[in-house]
Amino acid sequence: MSMTPRERALTALRGGVPDRIPKQFNFGPEPQEGPLKGFDKVANGKSPAEFFDNEVRGAGLGPTKLTTDFTRFYEELPEGSEIDEWGIAKIPGSIKGFFLLQSPMSDFTSIEEVEAYPFPDIAADYRYEEVKIKVRQFREAGYASMTFITSHNYVAAWQLRGMEDFMMDMIANPKMAEAVIDRTTEMSCRMAEKLAYAEVDIIYYGEDMASQRGPVMSLEMWRDWLKPRLKKVIDAAHNANPDIIFKYHSDGDVTTVIPDLIDAGIDVLNPLQPECMDVARIKEEYGSEIAFWGGLERAADIAVRYSGRCAKRGQRAYKNRRQKRRLPDFAVACFGERGFA
Repeated sequence: MSMTPRERALTALRGGVPDRIPKQFNFGPEPQEGPLKGFDKVANGKSPAEFFDNEVRGAGLGPTKLTTDFTRFYEELPEGSEIDEWGIAKIPGSIKGFFLLQSPMSDFTSIEEVEAYPFPDIAADYRYEEVKIKVRQFREAGYASMTFITSHNYVAAWQLRGMEDFMMDMIANPKMAEAVIDRTTEMSCRMAEKLAYAEVDIIYYGEDMASQRGPVMSLEMWRDWLKPRLKKVIDAAHNANPDIIFKYHSDGDVTTVIPDLIDAGIDVLNPLQPECMDVARIKEEYGSEIAFWGGLERAADIAVRYSGRCAKRGQRAYKNRRQKRRLPDFAVACFGERGFA
């Protein structure tokens, strides 16, 4: 029996068998370059989500009404720099869509400075009115909704403080690190709770904590610093709405952390990079406990397609890796009964 897009997505993510594999297809900041050149002409004004009929649609927060001046936290910024609502400065990189970050708390020396910092109002009620409208519209049209938690404990903490400074604080100045990450965690919890009450179908929580060689910190440190705070956010969402799906995202090889992520309460793991993870083994070992969203080759196969001279070589290498990992052709894009393209 045919399912609506929303039924298909939620069935797959909850461990059921959908009528067909759900998928997601979005573009980066510049869709007119590389193999995507000319998309607008083909799409006739449709967004990628509309054109590819993605089962899950994004329902972002409404814009802030605050007009905080963060320039006092910086001596000077290059031309073209932007400061987001967190006060984090983004300096344009050599590739469109990539930025060098400047952190507003990099010169802080006291907890009092953290406490006095003008954090954004991401928990303000007015910012969720737009979310509720989009959720209702998507649901009436048969689509599932997903909202990204912008405060993502660890990432927001190191972006505010500076990665080197924050990770040094975790060792040498833990009170300072706690002051920052406890505040971002509190904000994440409030946001998760409000999204759950808004009846968003999926919470998307991004916390890049690994490279392709493994986690950026020891498992012991991750368990001390990140796991309990992640669990607080998940519990806040599930306590407000037991049916909400919590999607955890981290690039890199997070294989060693998966049992702890399951213990913390995640429902979905994304993206599972085949170039650094044995996705077949992970599916076999953990597929009955959580769903998987992704499985596409990210850093190697897709990126190399932007270089015509290297494309064939990259595709051959990708094929060899896939065969070594015992993946059938379709498995690079989905994980069958409990998974998502």
